[in-house]
Amino acid sequence: MTKIMSWNVDGLGTLTKKGFFDLLQKEKPAIICLQETKHNEDRVAKLLKSLTDEYHLDCISSRREDISGYSGVATLSRLKPTRTSTTFGSNQFDKEGRILMSEFPEFILYNCYFPTGVADPKYQKMKRVFYKECAESIRNTLASGKEIILCGDFNTARDERDVAEALRKRVGPGFLPEDREDIEKFFILGLIDAFRKDHDEAGHYTWWSSADFKNKAWGWRIDYFLVSPGLEDRIQTCTHFDKIGKDDHCPVILELEDPE
Repeated sequence: MTKIMSWNVDGLGTLTKKGFFDLLQKEKPAIICLQETKHNEDRVAKLLKSLTDEYHLDCISSRREDISGYSGVATLSRLKPTRTSTTFGSNQFDKEGRILMSEFPEFILYNCYFPTGVADPKYQKMKRVFYKECAESIRNTLASGKEIILCGDFNTARDERDVAEALRKRVGPGFLPEDREDIEKFFILGLIDAFRKDHDEAGHYTWWSSADFKNKAWGWRIDYFLVSPGLEDRIQTCTHFDKIGKDDHCPVILELEDPE
């Protein structure tokens, strides 16, 4: 069994307060994908030093000069990837620290922190370009015959099941028609929502804007594992650990059966 965990941690410095290490000890994932680490690479390595005897660490941080404590993704894996990349190819997002692709024998893993699009129209435009470039990269990877796992914080809810009914009439970026059009690009390519394989109903969320909203079960499902069709039969479970942490994002764990 191969376990992969994905979690927007909203700053690595808060991990100990969110039960991160307890969860690792219990679940023992083979791969850990973190988003929004909010530190440079040296600091990320220091904060995760206790794991590096068991895991190989790759990380990329924001290099924007106009803002600090922003973005960043990290992937820890028991098996060192044969190749990594931090760009979709256009270089437009290279300073953003949002992309980390790791090639393993059985699949290529995309660990991505998608833009929110909430600040102003230029950021919504940036989000749309990110989706377009990510989809093009995945299309090319699939065309090469390789399997794909795409995970992370997508900052978009795919359909009405993924936003609490109490919030639907007042949602903005993240559930706009263009957002839903963009996330659909991955499904047009044939990717499969691992969580929806066994959970068709509404009411499952991975992000809450406050602890109060979490208590009221007013959330969004915006953290996903999408897999290529060749991996569908290997999906064992995909679980939201929504009791971990007090608010914000919760971790999601995908379990894949080992190939025969």
